[in-house]
Amino acid sequence: QSRMILSYIYTITGRLKLAEFELNKLIEEGFESPQVFSNFSYIYFETGKIEKSIEYLYRALDLDSDNATALNSIGYILADKNIDPSKAVDFCRQALKKRPENPAYLDSLGWAYFRLGENDEARHYLKRAFELSSGNKVISAHLRTVIDEIERLNKEKLNN
Repeated sequence: QSRMILSYIYTITGRLKLAEFELNKLIEEGFESPQVFSNFSYIYFETGKIEKSIEYLYRALDLDSDNATALNSIGYILADKNIDPSKAVDFCRQALKKRPENPAYLDSLGWAYFRLGENDEARHYLKRAFELSSGNKVISAHLRTVIDEIERLNKEKLNN
């Protein structure tokens, strides 16, 4: 447990090499869990190693196919990096079924819908995420992007 806590502290303070060290020690000691793999995934995502990040999320899902954190994370990455928005929606919906009022999961689903070009669906989920998140900056930026796109498309329609 102490290694997991240290890993978390190192991650949130931006000391990702130290976080990675602690997670590697856990795996060396035979402690593999969805949380360990999800934490590894976050580190790889933050350092731009997207394929490796996704790989570790699949490893987390191999251990627990219903792990909401891993489901949401993989959905978010697939949407955010525009890798496979359709698949992203599927993963995010699965996560949201587990925790329907989680603002991060609502945000991920909204962002995936935006990447699919389904702006009304995106706005719906992002507005709910924003309401629940107490003004989270990432969620706010996603919502603003979607609203701006809807307004742009409406202006375009009026001009044609």
